[in-house]
Amino acid sequence: MQKIPLKRAMPGMKLAKPVVNENGVVLIGAGIELTEGIINTLERKEIDRVVVEGSPLGDTGKAPEERIDELNTRFRNVSDDPVMMHIKELFVRRILRKAEDGNEGEGGGGGAGPWT
Repeated sequence: MQKIPLKRAMPGMKLAKPVVNENGVVLIGAGIELTEGIINTLERKEIDRVVVEGSPLGDTGKAPEERIDELNTRFRNVSDDPVMMHIKELFVRRILRKAEDGNEGEGGGGGAGPWT
């Protein structure tokens, strides 16, 4: 199960949780397969995120900026350790490169490992 931005939802993905509006009213139930029409309707109703089955994005579905902010938080207690700061910088570079390549969250890139 993965919570993803609606803009990254695609027809064929299946909802793992119901979609509710700000008042808690169920708009679409769990188990429904998304279609282009359903996605358009959710956009018109200003739904930002949906929870779908599996991990179709291969990541958290978060924007690169959010992921970098999380890294900064996680590494804040080791800011005086040059090795840890180098590791953090490798992660930041990878996040930015994947975002530039349009592969953010796809876990790929065709390289020889997670750092390509």
